[in-house]
Amino acid sequence: MFYFLGDSFTWGQGLYFEKWIQEKSKFGNIESINKLFKPDTIRHECFSFEDNQFRIQNSFPYLVSKHYNMNYFSPKFTNGGSNYDIIHQLRMGGIADYGIISHIFIQLTDFWRPMDLRLKEYFTKEEQEGIYIDEYTDKGRDINIFDRLIGTQINAFKDLIENNKKCKFYVLSWHDDMAKSFLSKVGEESFVKINYKGTDYDSFDWVLKELSLQSKHGIFDEHLSIEGHRVIADSIIRKL
Repeated sequence: MFYFLGDSFTWGQGLYFEKWIQEKSKFGNIESINKLFKPDTIRHECFSFEDNQFRIQNSFPYLVSKHYNMNYFSPKFTNGGSNYDIIHQLRMGGIADYGIISHIFIQLTDFWRPMDLRLKEYFTKEEQEGIYIDEYTDKGRDINIFDRLIGTQINAFKDLIENNKKCKFYVLSWHDDMAKSFLSKVGEESFVKINYKGTDYDSFDWVLKELSLQSKHGIFDEHLSIEGHRVIADSIIRKL
């Protein structure tokens, strides 16, 4: 099996909007979709079965797995996530310990997303600095804080990759800061660069302007469009 970990991009947020627009449903217009974001008053997990199947079957985890005729699993049924969530999932083991996972795919997210206080006991004292991000925001964002947070997160991923010999790890990144730190500390062997129009990018942040739902349809959602997920999937397949 393949094992995918990430945030809302891996989950496939917004793909169901493409279905609504294709069907020209009563919700399939810019005004109706944008109301879901001002404010965001609805849980995206709670759309219909068909909407969620559309999301799943157009997301890059599904596309990669289908290409190789491999089953896959993602431990989060909820939308979103932080790097700390991913680290926690990997440290807890779970399904990866059953010997049925061959490849683990990690999509790094924004380093500024805080650690869940309820998970504090699973992290080192140094890593627990990730709990207090709101306090740092009040004091102003300092480059040293950036470096510490990015550094401790990447070090945790590095240890997990180096200490797990059962699975092959592949890592891709939303933002360039996490990508550059990973490449510096871990190297290119397990890193997936995003290939778009013949150019390799360290992160998919560089291609979101052209491959987001916002640029395609003019809605507020800046997540990947169907074409964006295809580009990510093709980049992973190319790496494999």
